[in-house]
Amino acid sequence: MCIRDSNGATRLAQALAELPVDRAITQYQQQMRPVIDDIQPATRRAVRWYVPRSAPVQMIRDNAMRLLPNALFRKYFQYKYSNI
Repeated sequence: MCIRDSNGATRLAQALAELPVDRAITQYQQQMRPVIDDIQPATRRAVRWYVPRSAPVQMIRDNAMRLLPNALFRKYFQYKYSNI
């Protein structure tokens, strides 16, 4: 199975169906680690947007979210995370 063919829950369920629990968890972690390592830096950068450090930054973020079309965010996140 190609690691990027299915989502994490499917991978874990498949491993649990085929292996003892301890080996299934180990296999799942080994499969997911490269995926997590790929997206973690972007996620850490994005936290500044999602968890602003000040009220003015939060106000800017909230207004931007109201003004920008949802389709823009949807397309961005589909592109960014579709390989997970």
